[in-house]
Amino acid sequence: MPAASWQSANSSNRLHGDEKKRSLEIYRTIDRDEDGIIDAAELLHALGQSGSQLMNSLDLDASAQVSYDEWTDYLNQVKKNHGAAVLGLFLTDCERSTGVSGPAVPSQASAPGDVSELIAMVRQLDARVAKLQSDVGSLLQAAHFQPNLGTDQ
Repeated sequence: MPAASWQSANSSNRLHGDEKKRSLEIYRTIDRDEDGIIDAAELLHALGQSGSQLMNSLDLDASAQVSYDEWTDYLNQVKKNHGAAVLGLFLTDCERSTGVSGPAVPSQASAPGDVSELIAMVRQLDARVAKLQSDVGSLLQAAHFQPNLGTDQ
């Protein structure tokens, strides 16, 4: 794929505009001691029990702290794997949990009751994606090694 195509395809999976603003505001709110790092206690305080579950996904270097880069990497991955709508639900739920005022949400919109529900949804989707990738890989492998039965030899 040409570099320009890769960049444009990749940029659609990255946070931008309102997503960046919302994610930064949530991060700053969770970072109660304002040291630029979220620790496990801050995440637990802000998001309750689901915060400790989320820490496992966020803390990529196992430092028991979440840098802003780790935070945005996680959000970018959610957007890439599950789309902007799921990312929006996650941000909205974090805003509700932390008291950050997010964008107006139409009354008919439905969102999970708490972050733990959203985490469970994301994990289920991850499992489905992994299964589909495995199935596609098996099909491609089978097609590649399948004898060509329809031709005369």
